[in-house]
Amino acid sequence: MKTYEVTDKPKVFAYLRVSTEQQRNSLNCTEKQARDLAAKLVADGSCVFGEIVGEAESAVITRWNERPGFVRLMRLMLPGDKLIIEAKDRLERDDVEMLVCLRWIERRKITLYCLMSGDRPIDLSDDREQIMNHWDAIVASQHGKLQKARIREALRYRKEAGYCYGKTTPLGMKKVKLPLSPGQKSTLGYKSYAWDEKQCAILREIVRLRDVECWQFNQIGALLRERGDRNQFGGQWAKVFYDCQRKCKRLHTGGVKKAYEYVKALRATGVDVGGGPFIPSTPAVRIESQPYEKLV
Repeated sequence: MKTYEVTDKPKVFAYLRVSTEQQRNSLNCTEKQARDLAAKLVADGSCVFGEIVGEAESAVITRWNERPGFVRLMRLMLPGDKLIIEAKDRLERDDVEMLVCLRWIERRKITLYCLMSGDRPIDLSDDREQIMNHWDAIVASQHGKLQKARIREALRYRKEAGYCYGKTTPLGMKKVKLPLSPGQKSTLGYKSYAWDEKQCAILREIVRLRDVECWQFNQIGALLRERGDRNQFGGQWAKVFYDCQRKCKRLHTGGVKKAYEYVKALRATGVDVGGGPFIPSTPAVRIESQPYEKLV
């Protein structure tokens, strides 16, 4: 835990923010500039150095009063202290929230310094400066909306091109790396989906046992569980849980039912799991299956 010297002199703090963890390396240059400005402010002895807080939090997702680093500064800063930032949009991207944050700094009687404005303090109570604050808030908000639009367009393009992103893998598929393109060094992030024949065989068997042999979902789930078959996430198709009302062990077969409905919906479009066309087989005579042994 960091301790501070007990003094009546104002302290100089700095808040540096980047949007992602990959941009943390860019904080080194900004931190050097903030330290140089803080050294100028404490050179005359009117104030002392406090702390430099840097964090990787997206202003599009997290508000200024919800970020751990800035919340910590809000607790440390007292009236008369000085705060150094890189730019006003590092505080907040939303126009209304930026004005609220600047208003909080003004009411707290904290002197604000911006690296992009030089070593002069920003008078937040000045009418011309308030007009500039509104203008900076509008520009930051439009820039944030433009970033959102770019991200949505990039995700749409990747989806149409067959790339996969996120942790969810469709039923019967697996992630595979794409071949390197000319000049590309790594395939990190460039993956696509491909049919997993082992998973497709399990999905086809679920539909066959349900439609042809008239098995119930709990019977199918118990069979897959005994054989040790795994789904696309490596988990079990059916899980055992204890029913407090009936006071017995039961089988949760939601994954089996979801797989059955997925294959039926896919075959309705004329495509079977595995990517090939669906060729309906000759319907067998439906006979009543023997009751499956209950799990105890």
